[in-house]
Amino acid sequence: MISFDKYKEEFELPYMNWYRRYLPEIEKARVHAAYIEALKHIPKPRCFPWANGLLEELRRQGKMMAVLSALEEETLNVLITEHGMAGFFTEVMGSVHDKRDAMHVLLDKCGFKKQKTVFIGDMVHDIEAGKAAGIRTFAVTWGYDSRKKLLKADPGIVVGDIEMLRRVLLD
Repeated sequence: MISFDKYKEEFELPYMNWYRRYLPEIEKARVHAAYIEALKHIPKPRCFPWANGLLEELRRQGKMMAVLSALEEETLNVLITEHGMAGFFTEVMGSVHDKRDAMHVLLDKCGFKKQKTVFIGDMVHDIEAGKAAGIRTFAVTWGYDSRKKLLKADPGIVVGDIEMLRRVLLD
C-alpha cells in the first residue's frame, strides 16, 4: 500500500503506466472494471462556480471548445449535462487512455487549426498531449497535478487562478 501523497506525486496518464509499475501483470480490463465500480461509491464532482460563465463568454466570442478526458465517457456526458454545459462543446471525447493519440483525432474531427488551438489541462499528460499535437498548452494549477509537476512539463502558460485564465483566453 502506498500513501495518498505518494500516489498524487507518482500517478500519471496513461494510467496503465502507473499501475504496471506496482502490478506488472495487471490487465487493463481489470483496472477499468475496478475504476467503474469505484465511481459508484464516490461523490459526484462539483463544478467550479465560475465555469459556465466563462464558457458562455468564450462561446459569445465565437470560440469553439471540446473536451478530451480520461474520465469514463458516459459519466463525463452525464456530468456535462447535469452542470448545464452540454451546449458549449463541439465534441466530447471521454474514456481516453492516451491523450497523445486521441488529440490528433479530436483536432481532425472538429476541424481545429493547430495555430489557433490551445489545450488546457491539469496534468503533465495533458501538456504532453498538446505538445505532441503541435498546439499551445496551458496548465491550470487547481487540478490534479501539482504546480511543481506541471512546471517540469514546460507548458506555454501556467495559470494560477480563474482571472488569469479569463485574461489569457478572452484577450
